[in-house]
Amino acid sequence: MYTPEGTRQRNALLKVTTFNLADYLLPVINKIPAVVIERTKSSGGAKGSYSPYKTHWTKVRERKGLQTGNKDFWFEGDMWKTYKVTTAENTDYGAMFILSSEGAVGHNGKELVDIHSDKEGQNLLDITDDEWKDIEDELMIEIEKKIDAILGS
Repeated sequence: MYTPEGTRQRNALLKVTTFNLADYLLPVINKIPAVVIERTKSSGGAKGSYSPYKTHWTKVRERKGLQTGNKDFWFEGDMWKTYKVTTAENTDYGAMFILSSEGAVGHNGKELVDIHSDKEGQNLLDITDDEWKDIEDELMIEIEKKIDAILGS
């Protein structure tokens, strides 16, 4: 048997886990595309560096004033502008998030991701273990804040 305050806390905690967890965690999840883009621009893919730009493409990038030291898949930014959380919903088991590159900003982002991923032999949108660990840590901090707020800590 719960005290009235215990019942209130229990019900509030159940609501967090089953009704609005996706909404609450979305701001943290929304950071993932920026993390992946920044890493890609600075050091390469989740599974190592990408192949170098071909000579012709290097010259095209140089004329546009873009870096050519490592492949960052950035030219007009069309593919990266469409990379975002495309689904955020609550399920019976918790929150589900789907990140993808879709829509059309000059090009269909998903098509560009698929083409480049196939050429490189790795998915451009993959997250490294370290990046995922940082996101998990941040998610746990947010969950703990929510629980503390509910419990009045």
